Amino acid sequence: MKLYALILVPTTLALAGHASPPSTTNAPAASDMARFMEKDLNPAFTDVSYQLFHARKPGDEPSPELLAAFERLTAKSAQLARSPLGQGEKGASFRIHAVQLQIAVRGLSEASLSQDEAQIGMWLTHVSSVCNSCHAEYRE
Repeated sequence: MKLYALILVPTTLALAGHASPPSTTNAPAASDMARFMEKDLNPAFTDVSYQLFHARKPGDEPSPELLAAFERLTAKSAQLARSPLGQGEKGASFRIHAVQLQIAVRGLSEASLSQDEAQIGMWLTHVSSVCNSCHAEYRE
């Protein structure tokens, strides 16, 4: 957990305006965010959840399907972080949410690879919490 705090603080400061924002290359347009969430990010998260809690038993080795689901969720989280919504001064909060999501997805992935059920539950809760806080601020 300390490692993520060390990553989160400097990264959050950087994304809050103390460094150049990430490139918007391959990012969903602000006007396309609802479609991106519905068709890309949310299904990727649903697939990871399904693979974790329905397609495997606790203690099972990570399946190729679970690894592919995490790869997809990681890629979609990275796309979200490059959204034009996160550009400029007004985008600082969005960038912070996006980075927190990437950190939570990585934590969930690592917990899954180590088969640590308590950590899987904790990181899954954190992913959901980050999503909910961003939705409270940005969902139309």
